[in-house]
Amino acid sequence: MQNIDSSTLKENFKELSDLKSKITSDAVIIDDGYMTSWGDWSSLKPKGFPENSGGMKGLADSIASNEMIPGIWMAPYACDKNSKLAKEHPDWIIRNDQGRIANSANCGKFFYGLDATNPAVRQYAFTCICR
Repeated sequence: MQNIDSSTLKENFKELSDLKSKITSDAVIIDDGYMTSWGDWSSLKPKGFPENSGGMKGLADSIASNEMIPGIWMAPYACDKNSKLAKEHPDWIIRNDQGRIANSANCGKFFYGLDATNPAVRQYAFTCICR
């Protein structure tokens, strides 16, 4: 589901918390749909996550306040062709010997693969994951 927003997620966190006696996991992963584009992992869709919603910190705090462990989904070595990342760092994108862009093969859609041998790409992925 890609049309998610902070208020719906917070309602879901409360419902999950109420089900803790019936489910075996206490981790909550915010899935795909929060970011403006694949590759732009620090971005949030402005319509679903307004400035006053607290951003990801607010969502993580809401998960934690419901006695669960927050997590987030991302594909740190992939990006969409329309992402800010692809526009700012075209040299990070894997290409074959003919210069054709490689598909990262995620979710049945063509996403650019990022070069994990490039130290700048690894640092970007590390920074996104740590955030």
